[in-house]
Amino acid sequence: MGWSLDLLNISIDKIFGKIKHQVVKPDAIRHYVYFNYEGEIDIDKKRQLVKLFPDDVFVIFHPNTLGPDEKSGPSPMSQVSG
Repeated sequence: MGWSLDLLNISIDKIFGKIKHQVVKPDAIRHYVYFNYEGEIDIDKKRQLVKLFPDDVFVIFHPNTLGPDEKSGPSPMSQVSG
């Protein structure tokens, strides 16, 4: 089953709200998605994010990983879908 971060970005942005975040999908071969974000998010938001993806996709959370120059939204790498 195919999926695309482009289709999920609106839902992802709603869940994160005003929290700065970055979504990274390293490549089309590995089924990993990384969420880098400022601060912390609660477990309910993490569950909502995980539910957006198929069961075979590993979702990895990296709190407090955005530098001062990184903006909210997906990175250029997130354009790859698997």
